[in-house]
Amino acid sequence: PPPLISVSHRKTVMFTPPPSPPRDASGRRIKKKESSFLEDTPFAFFLRPHEVLALLVTAAFILYFSIFVPPGDTEYNTKFGIVAACLVFLVFCAVEMPDTGYMSRPHPIIWRVIKGTQILYLVGIIWLLLQSPSDARGIYKYIDPKLGVPLNIKGIKHAAGCDVYTPDDPTSNFANIRRVVLDEFVIAHTLGWFFKAFMFRDLKTMLFLSVFFELLEYTFEHILLNFQECWWDHWIVDVLISNNIGMFAGLWLLRLFQAKEHNFIGNFEKSAKRDKNVAKSLTSSFFPKSMVNYRWRLLESPRHWFGFWFLVVTCSVSEVDAFFLKWVLWHPTSPPHPVILARLFLWWLWCLPAIRELYEYINDPSQKRIGVFLWLTFAISAAESLLIFKLREGQFPHLNGHPPVVVVSWIIAAIVFVLFTVVYFYILKMHLRNSPAVEEESVTSPPAVKASVGRKRAGSLSTIKLKSL
Repeated sequence: PPPLISVSHRKTVMFTPPPSPPRDASGRRIKKKESSFLEDTPFAFFLRPHEVLALLVTAAFILYFSIFVPPGDTEYNTKFGIVAACLVFLVFCAVEMPDTGYMSRPHPIIWRVIKGTQILYLVGIIWLLLQSPSDARGIYKYIDPKLGVPLNIKGIKHAAGCDVYTPDDPTSNFANIRRVVLDEFVIAHTLGWFFKAFMFRDLKTMLFLSVFFELLEYTFEHILLNFQECWWDHWIVDVLISNNIGMFAGLWLLRLFQAKEHNFIGNFEKSAKRDKNVAKSLTSSFFPKSMVNYRWRLLESPRHWFGFWFLVVTCSVSEVDAFFLKWVLWHPTSPPHPVILARLFLWWLWCLPAIRELYEYINDPSQKRIGVFLWLTFAISAAESLLIFKLREGQFPHLNGHPPVVVVSWIIAAIVFVLFTVVYFYILKMHLRNSPAVEEESVTSPPAVKASVGRKRAGSLSTIKLKSL
């Protein structure tokens, strides 16, 4: 039979679009609430809200510690009061804070509490911004007396020798390689990229970020001495070995979750009710309900392009801030203080939902809001950068200007970025979009055909050797 749509004869076909899904006031899709497979088990108690119970238990604890526990000295009372206030706020977040919408395992309460920690951290950074440099560093003495002490710059290790073969060394013919391989930062690189695989979920994006961070180390090595590394330490030990081991191990675990998604969760809900296997039902709640691979498609539209670079800049700034904060706040790094490890762990927890919110925002044009986690993550990154800028005075006595090659390189990179963005998105794509053939097909085609036309148009750009990531 003849086709229903004929582009050559300009035949108009009436197309009835499918009904749009229900949306809330902010424009987000309202998802149908799914029943949990723990509803018929004794653990169903934890699936229902208990606002009154949480209020009564919290009030009882406050009453007990405020009336019946004798107060201590001023320092103890101050610490205890701050901790109690933070815990009460986290209880409120666990009970009344809205869900993330994308993270529900092992329980939505956990992600509400994580959102509360993000708010508290932002408030703490803002408070430090309004203090003097000495007070901002001295406040950490109340956490640990070892903190708030100037760092020993002479004790910081950096590139002392870059010779691969060292026959004159009494310990080993490859003493420099042995020193780097046995360093604790090699393990930190591997573990870091293992956990980052759960954040980015895309090998190309992680490879790009891995190389980009090494370029940032070259950029700031004249400021941070621990960024001074040998060339083979940058590109072989870090990029090719440590980072790749962590990336592929994390991606392998992600594929394992995907392979078990349908059998372990989808079909298991029926068997859980039939067999009453509470142990397996509870265990499955600690695994992801679904695992979405991220395909950023940064060359598809300006929204994807700027969203991807927003991800790159925010994540890279947060990583560099970790090293600068250790320097300006006098946090020892060898061995790393628990304050440093706690910050890294919290940042990882915050970035899991934040990157998902960014991914959904750039891929769904109907979304008008970026998401709470993403907003807070960007605010914290900006606040930490401001804190570093304020506390920088007198902390880098070895700094003697910026190398011209670094300044010129970043200026050239910025010019190339602007030129590419303008030429690719606002000249080439607009020219193809306004071509007569595309307009003729667009007028007579329903949305489904328009999507295929858009893919053909995007494919035509491959003639200039530009392929999407």
